[in-house]
Amino acid sequence: MYLGVTYLSEICTVDGQYIANGVLKRERDADEYVTTLTRPHQKKPNARSWSIWNRLISYFTKDDNKKLKNRLGRWTEHHSSAGEWESYSDNKTTVWSRTTQGTWMAYKKFGTQLRLEKEDTQFKPTKNHRPVRVLTLNNNTKYYEMTATIMKDDNERRQIGPKSPWERLLHQQPAWVQTLVASITYESLEEIVDMIKIYGYLIAVSDGSVKEFAMTFGWVISTPNGIRLASAAGPCSGRQNSLRSEAAGMLSVSLFVALLTTYYEIESVDITFVSDNLELINRSINHLEYTNPYPNSTLSSEYDLTEQIYLTHKAYNINAKFEHIKGHQDDKLEYQELSLKAQLNIDADALAGLFQRDHGKYLPKVQMLPSCPAVLNIRGITITSNFRHQLQRAYVEPQYVAYLQDKFEWSNATAEIIAWKSLSIGIRRTGRDVLTTKVCNDLMPTAASLKKRKYQLNDQCCLCGKEETRDHMIRCNDATRLQWRRKYIRLIRHRLEYLETDVGLMETFCHAVTEWFDHEKVDIHKYPVKYHRALITQNNIGWRHIFMGRISQEWLEIQGSKMTTNGTRREAYIWGASVVEVSITSFIELWEQRNEEVHGKTEAQKQYRRLAKLSTEVRHLHSMRHLTRPSDDFLFYDDDELEQFLEKATATTAANFISTNKRIIKHSIVAAKKQAITHTKNILHWLKPIKDGGIERIQKWKRNRLVHDAFSKKKKRKEVTAAPREMQSSLVGYITLQGDLH
Repeated sequence: MYLGVTYLSEICTVDGQYIANGVLKRERDADEYVTTLTRPHQKKPNARSWSIWNRLISYFTKDDNKKLKNRLGRWTEHHSSAGEWESYSDNKTTVWSRTTQGTWMAYKKFGTQLRLEKEDTQFKPTKNHRPVRVLTLNNNTKYYEMTATIMKDDNERRQIGPKSPWERLLHQQPAWVQTLVASITYESLEEIVDMIKIYGYLIAVSDGSVKEFAMTFGWVISTPNGIRLASAAGPCSGRQNSLRSEAAGMLSVSLFVALLTTYYEIESVDITFVSDNLELINRSINHLEYTNPYPNSTLSSEYDLTEQIYLTHKAYNINAKFEHIKGHQDDKLEYQELSLKAQLNIDADALAGLFQRDHGKYLPKVQMLPSCPAVLNIRGITITSNFRHQLQRAYVEPQYVAYLQDKFEWSNATAEIIAWKSLSIGIRRTGRDVLTTKVCNDLMPTAASLKKRKYQLNDQCCLCGKEETRDHMIRCNDATRLQWRRKYIRLIRHRLEYLETDVGLMETFCHAVTEWFDHEKVDIHKYPVKYHRALITQNNIGWRHIFMGRISQEWLEIQGSKMTTNGTRREAYIWGASVVEVSITSFIELWEQRNEEVHGKTEAQKQYRRLAKLSTEVRHLHSMRHLTRPSDDFLFYDDDELEQFLEKATATTAANFISTNKRIIKHSIVAAKKQAITHTKNILHWLKPIKDGGIERIQKWKRNRLVHDAFSKKKKRKEVTAAPREMQSSLVGYITLQGDLH
């Protein structure tokens, strides 16, 4: 009762796919649909009532309560009996659009573009009109889109497009053909055939749209004098590449012409293909000179599409000519002042953009085409360009992630929770490749790391004197660092507000980062339970890693994908990419500020601080004078001479002294160590002392050898004069015991 609606179609967009933005914002009489019936007075429902309303909507929509589970069907003749839609079309040449004051603006169709004919006119939609969608671009140019056909009754239906034989021909085609010719708009096929006979050739202009990971195409067919005959838009699968999206558009229009020649049995047709992609045009022109592809050409970017375009033209006798035209010429000139082909290019680009806005999504796997019987798939993604780099990346990335896990002590679960996609997009936005690589891999040359690598003698912060690590550089309490931290929080707040972030999420993220700045720890229990998982996972990753672009996916899950105020959908990973971009860019700004503090801002300051650092190095070399050889004493100054030298020295002369003498001094120290007495072995080391009992052991050995050696000459010459001792009788045997005598 509050919204004044009865049917589901009255709270949906014109194409019958989404819940209208005004309904999502709980607005009454939003721009999409305005009730014209008298309705009872009804106060705005409270939060509990809206909760019940959302439960009702959830029966028809997906999890986000935005997209319908099943798209609505065709418009009936009663589509405006209870209210008015924003725009209408009469299926001929006129489009009406309602203003905020309730009046109507009448436009004339010119291709897909609308030209204003009447202002503040009166209009009443009838059953012969149908709701359409009108898009206003930044240059105030308006475009319309055919959305549906009107169904009068069961016996009489007005259809735009082919009869059943044509539809059967389309359904007989392979799946990859049906995907490319699924959404074609035209008035009459017979008219297109007649125009071919009248003018002898047609002009086909195609264009593509690449937005993050999603690709779409659009094309328009026209006569040489500007009569628009057909147009289409559709999705393009594969890795994002402007050449691929443009080639998909050219292949789509080629297939449509090929089916047309088959349906009407046309022997041949002349088509001039126009595109603003110079690589596509040059490759198509070059292919006219050969039939069989060269081995190197099969490895070219998007070979499957460009080769299929050539094969389609050859199989269906399409005499193709190719022309290049500069795109987006309406940036400098009015649409009416441009040439026909430039206007058609703008129309095709608008069609691709509309399809991108409403239906654009990431399609990583491509369908197999007859022109390319083999494709490369890596982890579910079809690779159609830059094969060598992608193979290297597929091999290196797992090792790189394993290296990060070992370096930062991450578990597998922690590595998987990082929003890598947002990191990838955010890095590309910074535009500082070398410095960003150092930032993301924790390779910044801070004072601590420079001392560890022996590039300098101290590891102190130039502002507070403490050890300068990466964390200390961010959390240093100097006034300049406090100012930087406040600036970062202000920037991230502004960006999150611009991205229409939930207030609770924005406050939690900013307060948690601020708490880490101040205390190096984040007390999770201070924050609402809703955000605990995001805080815990970010704590496992490390809060310092926010400035390396590594944020938890839980933040993205809380944010979710949302419709913006201008009607476009912003995915959660795009929100995360903005957070990454601001964080890395701010840290790079901090690093440049730190370098100015260390090395100076002006040239005079840089020379002065460089001289101070070099003077410290010179004094350090002189402090090692006692470790060098006496013969190298000429390398050093005496104490008085050293002070005089440093007073008069410049950064250049001090650097020359260091570069000339440093290696010699180190070599002298090494040589002195080798020649030093402290490292010489005592002479007693070379004299082996005889152990106690050594002489007795030698004499015993000689005696045993004499007794037991059977071949001893001394033993042979010796005469045996008595029996061996062990064979002699004991003396006791010859003594009679005294007791026996008695």
